[in-house]
Amino acid sequence: MVPGLVHQGRLGTLAWLALAVIPGAALGQGLAVERDKLPGGPAVVWSPKGDTYLAGGRFGEAAIVERKIEGGEEVRRLKGHEKWVTSLALVGDGKELVSTSEDGTVLIWRLKDGERLKTMKDHAAPVLCSAVSADGKLLVTGGQDGSARVFDLRSGKATLAFVGHETIAHDGSRPFVNAVACSPKGDLVLSAGDDHKVRAWDLKRGREQFAVGPMSRRASAVAFSPADPTVWIAGDMGGELRLGRGKEARIVQARGDPISAVAFTSDGRRAIVGTEEGGVYLLDVGTGAKTAEVRVQSWVGTLALSRDGRRILVGTFDGLALLRLGD
Repeated sequence: MVPGLVHQGRLGTLAWLALAVIPGAALGQGLAVERDKLPGGPAVVWSPKGDTYLAGGRFGEAAIVERKIEGGEEVRRLKGHEKWVTSLALVGDGKELVSTSEDGTVLIWRLKDGERLKTMKDHAAPVLCSAVSADGKLLVTGGQDGSARVFDLRSGKATLAFVGHETIAHDGSRPFVNAVACSPKGDLVLSAGDDHKVRAWDLKRGREQFAVGPMSRRASAVAFSPADPTVWIAGDMGGELRLGRGKEARIVQARGDPISAVAFTSDGRRAIVGTEEGGVYLLDVGTGAKTAEVRVQSWVGTLALSRDGRRILVGTFDGLALLRLGD
């Protein structure tokens, strides 16, 4: 599905270390800003051909705008949401697009002609995040109603609703599900919640398989490796990072800037981390060391890798940055 969430084999045998604080001059290697201030918002995906991108969510914008990578020239607008777009995800080979919104809806679009194919209104509150299974058959969403929901993409029908993140607010309000990820095998979903925990849900049995945490603050980002269905990374708003294999996880960073997005590089050796302070850095999965870091415009909403795994579109509220990955 997403060509940037990748394999790191035999994690259980590695000695994981705390992240090293490396001098800033050393952190530019392996990650460079190719272009910044491209038009767009915090939700972004590459188009299937890679010559354009689709973005939304800037300052409450409800439309999804497709633009050219070279120059940022607008190509078209997809209009259907009533409030700002919170996440975007391509389906399978990229013929369809999923969008979620603060208006509580999930829309499925046909990219060839921009036609809206399906509208799902199963969440009882704003929908915050989405992920599509590697085979393009399932969609997972998370929202402010405290649920992670699973949809059959062919029918558009919700098949499962996972409600297990615990209420910790004094007013008894439900914890938000801030991020979701779908295992490459399509058998497991991870959700990151306001209850400071990452929960794993068994899609075959329809129940929770395990939970990791509590983390230092609310869990805010999570991603699977597509080549190894057991490997994942999660971050929280206190800057804590955990690398996991199955239900076993190690803290590789105890604190730092609030983490807002995570992914893996295509070789599986590095994780990519985005923060609310506009930082984007690479993490060596084997050693736990921070190996490169750059700064972009503002709060990082999305880390979208190109199909060749060499470039990253970073979605922020102040526009997009295009980064290039080195060896």
